[in-house]
Formats: sequence, C-alpha cells, structure tokens
Amino acid sequence: MTKSKGVLTMAQGHARYARLAVNLARSIRLRDPDLPLAVATDLDPALFEGAFDHVIRWDFSRRSGFTSKLEAYAITPFEATLLLDSDMLAYRSLSLVFEQFEGDFFGVIRTTDPPEVVYGTLTRLRELFPEAHFPAFNGALYYFVKNEKAAQLFQVASARYEQYDELQLKRLHGQRNEEALFGLAMAERGIMARPARRNGIVLGVWFPFGHRLVSDVVAGTCHQLEGNVCVSRVFLHYFGGSGGLTASHRYILSSCPYVLSGRFASPATRGRRICRQNFWRLT
Repeated sequence: MTKSKGVLTMAQGHARYARLAVNLARSIRLRDPDLPLAVATDLDPALFEGAFDHVIRWDFSRRSGFTSKLEAYAITPFEATLLLDSDMLAYRSLSLVFEQFEGDFFGVIRTTDPPEVVYGTLTRLRELFPEAHFPAFNGALYYFVKNEKAAQLFQVASARYEQYDELQLKRLHGQRNEEALFGLAMAERGIMARPARRNGIVLGVWFPFGHRLVSDVVAGTCHQLEGNVCVSRVFLHYFGGSGGLTASHRYILSSCPYVLSGRFASPATRGRRICRQNFWRLT
C-alpha cells in the first residue's frame, strides 16, 4: 500500500498567520488539488474553513516560534510529510519536491550559505563534533517520514534545545532557531542536505526581495534572472509578509497584497482572486 503523504504548516498566535497559511494552501491546490494538507494551530479553526483537509488544534506553549517545528513529528497525520512555513507560495506541483527526498527519512534543501549563517560560531561545535559536517539550509522546508530513525532525530534535536546557549548556537531575532537544532542532529548522524535543483527546477526556498523576477501563481510561473540565466522556482518565501522588510522593499507589498489581507467576499472565487492579486512583476 502506498504510504500517505501530505503538507503540514503551522499558524500560531495571530490571525495574520492563518491568512498566510490559507494562501499557501490555495497556491498548492492550483497544481496539486488532491494532495492532503494539514495545519497545526492555536487559532480559531473557522479561519481555515475549506482550505485544509486537517485542522489540528495544538498547544504551542511548550515550543513556540521557530522551535515549534520540533513538534512536527508528533503533529503530522501523514506518513511522509513536507513541512512548510506558512508565509510561502507554491508555483509548481510539489511532486518534484517529494521526488527529491525519495528514500530519505529526513531531509532539507541545501543553500550556498556558509554554515555560520545557521549555527553562528562553530568553535564549540567543532570541539564536540570534530568530524561532523554542518549542513546549511533554509528551515522553511523540511521533509520527514514516520519511522524510528526520524523519531530519533526529532528527539535528539529537541534534547539539544536546553543546551542551545551552552553550544553557542546562533539565535534568530533573539529566539532559539530550530534550523541549528535540526542541523546539529543531522550533523551527528552524517545526514547531508539535498541538492537545490531537480530537472533544472529550483526546489529551495528563496526570498524574492530586491531581485529581477517575474511570477504569476495562477499561471504557475516563477522565473528569476541569475546573471544571464533564467531559472524557474517552485517556491517563494515572503518572510512573514511584512516582517523584517527594509524601507526599500516595501514597494513589493503594495503589489503583493496577499501578505496584507486574506479576506474575500465569495468562497467560490476566493482562490483565484487571491492568486490574481498576488501577480507581480519586477524588472
């Protein structure tokens, strides 16, 4: 029997994250209408009506913010899970992403960043794990399956939570960052991050700000100019909507209103209206 696979995202603390999660779900439905979707939330389930197959009530008081992802193994209803940040949109079928992780029990997509971007100084980590390779990746995307090896990796990452500052791991916006915890657990087990491309398509999560890009989520196109080469992407990551943007980036928000509002008059037209409003162009 084919194991169940699906997408899990999280929305906690504020209704804005519910709107982002719903928009992520709508973008996925355009290409993968039968792919099961789940959201874990401490918000009103009515905010997700019609967008998800599973709305899972969850208490994030033990692990909140970035480190809430440490509980994804306990939350997911799927045997194979693609865990995505809610502040993303999908521009292609996610089948390419699932294929990239075929045979893995846990996976991330590598970036070209140095490991210090994820972990901070490596001095203490090199002392404790001199032979380890510390993967650099973006934690907006994780893949894992339900088995003993994956369960153990989540347990190890969670156990390192209390040692975060002792290990001199880098904090993100003043918070413990799950990327460093998962990355350390991967390094201890010799797990490498997966390549960012499959069949010429970029799978990795990417921030669109300040780059030459054309995207239309309804048409399923997302093209960026890298030097003289045009590349196609599966995801764009909008970094929490407006959070963290500099003044020079704010013009993007006016032409990308999905990050500002998710309320529309008719449920029947809601999906396409949100997507058409999300069409934007930078040249």
